[in-house]
Amino acid sequence: MTWEQAIAELKGYLKDYLEARGIDTRQNFRCLNPHHEDKHPSMGFDKANNQVHCFSCSAKYDVIDLISLDYNCDFNEALNSDCEMYTA
Repeated sequence: MTWEQAIAELKGYLKDYLEARGIDTRQNFRCLNPHHEDKHPSMGFDKANNQVHCFSCSAKYDVIDLISLDYNCDFNEALNSDCEMYTA
């Protein structure tokens, strides 16, 4: 498996990651984007594209991006965390 294939496979775990965080992905939801000041929830799960989308600033996040935000870490640390969570 190539590096790109491994990253693509890990990105497929976004739904699982959101559900582990207590988000019911079967329902539409909104949450705050931590990258900008926002008083009204503006982010939601885009099932068709398997990403979280901010309707306020148009930013798009995959599972690696969300791990980076949640744990305040860089891409490589988030990727390692993702690997530990979802691979055997």
